[in-house]
Amino acid sequence: MHIKGRRVIVRRHFRTFICVLVSIFMLISLCSCGGSGNKKGAGATRTIMMYGLGTNLESMFGMLTWNLVQILEADIPEDVNVIIMTGGTREWKTEPEYLDGAEKIGVDAVNQFWICSGKNAENAENGHGKMTLLEGPEELANVSMIEPETLQGFLDFAAENYPAQMYDLILWDHGGGPRGGFGSDELFDEEETMSLELSEIVSAVKNSKIEQFDIIDFDACLMSSLEVVAALADYADNVIASPETEPGFGQEYTTWLNALAEQPDMDGFELGKRIVDATVAFYEDENTDGYGEDLTLSVINSKNFKERLVPAFTRLAQIMNLELTKVGNNELLNFTDEFRIYQMTYHYLDVSLIDLGSFADHLGICMSEIDNYESSAEMDRAIMENAYTQTTQEIEAILADMDGSDDDVIYQKVTEGTTRPVFAEVRYTRNAEGTLEKEESVSPTGLSVYFEPLDPEYTTEYLLSMESTCEVLDDGDIKTMLKEFELASARYLMAATTGITITRLLEAGETNIYYGKIKEYWQTPRELSDVELMLYADHMGMEEIPESITTTEWDVYIGLLVDIIQKNTDDDIDTWLALLTAQQASEAISTDTADAIGIDKNGDGQLDAYRITVRSPLGMIQDVSLKFRAKGLEVSGFFQAAFGDMALLGKVNGEMAMEDFLGDLYGTNETLESGVMAVYERDYVQYDMDASVERWYELEDSQGVGHIISVGTADPDHDTELQIPVKIELQIPDEEYDEDTTSVGGHLIYANGRFVGFSDADQPTPIIPLSNEIFDGAIITVCQELAIEIPGGTFYIDDPISVDFELPMERTNDRGMSVNLKPVSEIEDLHVGEFVNQPVVTDIFGYEHDLTAILEAADEKAAAGEYLKSIEGAEIKYEKLIYTGSSQTPTFTVTYHGQQLTRDQDFDVLVEAETEAGNYRAIIFGKGDYCGYVVTDFTIDKE
Repeated sequence: MHIKGRRVIVRRHFRTFICVLVSIFMLISLCSCGGSGNKKGAGATRTIMMYGLGTNLESMFGMLTWNLVQILEADIPEDVNVIIMTGGTREWKTEPEYLDGAEKIGVDAVNQFWICSGKNAENAENGHGKMTLLEGPEELANVSMIEPETLQGFLDFAAENYPAQMYDLILWDHGGGPRGGFGSDELFDEEETMSLELSEIVSAVKNSKIEQFDIIDFDACLMSSLEVVAALADYADNVIASPETEPGFGQEYTTWLNALAEQPDMDGFELGKRIVDATVAFYEDENTDGYGEDLTLSVINSKNFKERLVPAFTRLAQIMNLELTKVGNNELLNFTDEFRIYQMTYHYLDVSLIDLGSFADHLGICMSEIDNYESSAEMDRAIMENAYTQTTQEIEAILADMDGSDDDVIYQKVTEGTTRPVFAEVRYTRNAEGTLEKEESVSPTGLSVYFEPLDPEYTTEYLLSMESTCEVLDDGDIKTMLKEFELASARYLMAATTGITITRLLEAGETNIYYGKIKEYWQTPRELSDVELMLYADHMGMEEIPESITTTEWDVYIGLLVDIIQKNTDDDIDTWLALLTAQQASEAISTDTADAIGIDKNGDGQLDAYRITVRSPLGMIQDVSLKFRAKGLEVSGFFQAAFGDMALLGKVNGEMAMEDFLGDLYGTNETLESGVMAVYERDYVQYDMDASVERWYELEDSQGVGHIISVGTADPDHDTELQIPVKIELQIPDEEYDEDTTSVGGHLIYANGRFVGFSDADQPTPIIPLSNEIFDGAIITVCQELAIEIPGGTFYIDDPISVDFELPMERTNDRGMSVNLKPVSEIEDLHVGEFVNQPVVTDIFGYEHDLTAILEAADEKAAAGEYLKSIEGAEIKYEKLIYTGSSQTPTFTVTYHGQQLTRDQDFDVLVEAETEAGNYRAIIFGKGDYCGYVVTDFTIDKE
């Protein structure tokens, strides 16, 4: 069992003592620490500081040692200081040959200070330099490294003892982005759930004795976010980070340190480009241990970021707030597209972090809301553009400007083939000419932004992080931008919470829903169930399970949202929520208004799919899907208590009927008004769902035995990333339990046809390659993973669904495993009992409505011969047309399996305006007993 994101709520218990202790000794010792023996080249060209928290990356995998060796193999110039502070881990893997002044790291003190010498003539026989132990400040020797005072103390130590013209800071450890912060410490945080929050990093940097950093480099995951860069932009000329998870080997150090030997005063942005290039080259070099790992890495120029991107994103955040609070020309609040883009954009491994370019791209495309057109002449503009379009195109242009010019904001690179599929199966993007195109997957732009309007816990932590960060920032444009987007994030989470509450009340039988009733629901105390109490007690470390705990949604997070909104705006929040409630209640999805009918796609009289109709506005539906559950599993008592014997093994999304149809309209010379209106202004939404699914993901081990993972519809070798829940038994000593085996829960990550590595559940970043020796002979069990939410946390419970198997000793990153798509009947190790299929429609707020009864009724109709026929298999012909100088409309003959269909009864036609000779497009779509559509071209020949 593991817990998601507890960094905000449980952090402050022992900090007061440490803060006071460090503050008392800071003034006394910094002036005298280390002595004259610590100084090397006073007034050097450059001082590079690495704040190295080893954590489990070092104690289990030796990853920090890997990078330390790379540093010592470089030719470090005489006027460049490389100072390292080590700590945060139970066990160091660094060999004595790399150390001077100690046989082992962390012996006399948990935190130590080192200066590095590179590979040079003096140590040529070793082939590497050494880390020489320094006499550091005593008050920093045995304290947590995830305290801001500790980081500041390290910076001050380096500035006092190793002054330089330029200062660079490398922060090495786990990363959690703007919400999760940076770092953990195995020695002072047993659960490894605390971190340096973004505000604490800013405070340490801002208050240190270093006036300005040339580079701040996060050799950590997920830190290349708009919010992180913005918070540090006034204190560092350049920020280097990855928006994605970094592989366990981290960044490459030898190459760019060698470059400094030739040019120690290299400009920070240029040095950042060298770091990016060298690291990507390392992962693309088949002769390195990192070959084949995916990496995205960026360097951002702070000056250009502030001058170009900050104003543009501030405008975007302001538009987001207006869309949610101002009634448009359609007399509605236009906020549903913002929820839908969450499903259609490029997400990083932390799905709360969306690629900034993808985020902007989709905000600027109207998906389900046409607000501003008043006549058919304006319709093309209304479809192609919305309130965001101009600003989002500006943001995309800024992110794409990576030509090496003086005004570049970002330089980023990705390893070859690094793409991530978007959540939705159908996606549109705007090309350089401004035309919409359909695209299945995208590459990242190198900078993320936090947007997760459906997760109260994650978003609440993010909002608290932004609140504390803005408090330590100086007033200015950056603070304005962060506050504006913080307000938008709080409002969208509030809108989602309102929508979910309305659905709960509707399903409970309420018919008259208004804001007062919503607020009463939020403030009504609720007693936790027995399972929730068990989880709560386990998380809080209670020896006994409490008999009862009563709480309210208002106390948990809604009151916080209200406070944040009220602090940042003069708007009347009660008036806004009353308006929001009225609209959402009128548009809410209800299974009472849903229907389904079978589809015969092949004309053979067999049921192939379902056409599911939901009477709801287009923007209110997230997807229609078929969930696959397993019944009769042998599960643990805890799992049984929480979920019974049902396990979710995945789902298959349906396809929105007419979604491609709308995309095809964009390719015409003129907008087909009736087609556009058919999609946007109808009062129902239709999805098509396959009646049977034969393809399942199978994990095949080195012995050729298949283990079921989940249901799947895409090709895993090309466009699907799988995160496979597993438990791994590692053959290493566990000092805490005095055993030789350590059990670790997490995920095997499989993407683009290969295994990327293993992601630890407690510290999910970075991904550790399976070629690491720690996995030699490890025992793997494929698990199911289910989540339960209670006030104070989201808990994930893993339970085995397969027999275990042993990894072979060959140190490859697949260890003899593969992922296949197979019929479920062919998977050998099938321990899932009976399958139960559950069709659901999910609204944009994440609430699921069960459609089982509706599909059962459709089955009965199909058995009686009542179903739709798909026109997509019909034969289509048209008469030859000759240019006559006037508009002509072709006559189409549509034949379906030998039966000629009747226009207006069985099908209809949309055609482009044809006034001259040339090639044109027509769209033929089914009516009545026929469904689907076909796009066909026709020609008007010259006279």
